Amino acid sequence: MNNQPGSRTTSAQYVEIDETRCNGCVLCMKACPTKAIRVHEGRVAKVVGVCVDCGECIRVCPRRAIRAITSDKGEMAGGKYSVVSGSTVLYSQFGEDVTPNDILLGLKRMGFSYVHDQSYTNEMFNVAIELYIKENRQKEHAPWPLISPVCPVVVRLIACRFPDLLSHIPRLAAPREIVAREVKKRLAAKHGCDMSDIKALHISPCPAKMIDIREPFFQNHSYIDGAVGISDIYGRLKKSIEEVVKKILNQMT
Repeated sequence: MNNQPGSRTTSAQYVEIDETRCNGCVLCMKACPTKAIRVHEGRVAKVVGVCVDCGECIRVCPRRAIRAITSDKGEMAGGKYSVVSGSTVLYSQFGEDVTPNDILLGLKRMGFSYVHDQSYTNEMFNVAIELYIKENRQKEHAPWPLISPVCPVVVRLIACRFPDLLSHIPRLAAPREIVAREVKKRLAAKHGCDMSDIKALHISPCPAKMIDIREPFFQNHSYIDGAVGISDIYGRLKKSIEEVVKKILNQMT
């Protein structure tokens, strides 16, 4: 990881405002923590400042005029192998009768070359954070309190509004980045190909993950090639899971 974050006074935006639906109600403007949205003369809203992709504008819009921009199929094209890794939040979206393994099998059935369970990496990340805290407790002038680096919205909001707190964020790679990096290394070695031949997709409950892929804050580049929201993939994945479960039940009878 880089020790120094890139200096950014502007940011690409990963939310899209449908001008045909927007009526200039200013709710999104009031909700934006960085004051990046403006509504001029009662007309449609526009993103004119530093967007941290928090999704607050999406949440408060009564007309559903704002949506998150995530990956399309073109961004995943060109890879010999495709890897998908989902946030562990994904496991809680399909009811008590659907196990994490059912969900992983459902993703595999959707055509991904490899499906990775991020749970173990999350646990290892928590161990790393614990060790980091213990080490810093022993330093006389260590920054305190420490702030988790996992959420890109928090990191960018601090950079935009409270830059003096950046030293409070541990320079540790987020679990999703560790997964993508290690899987690409292992598959490249296994298949004798370049890491660029392997495309990694992250399934996220949060639109902010796209900005962390395109504009990583504490590293030179992201190992993830694209991100899709759970809501975007839910219908297809639910159908795939049902087909997997049906097949398993047929084999048992």
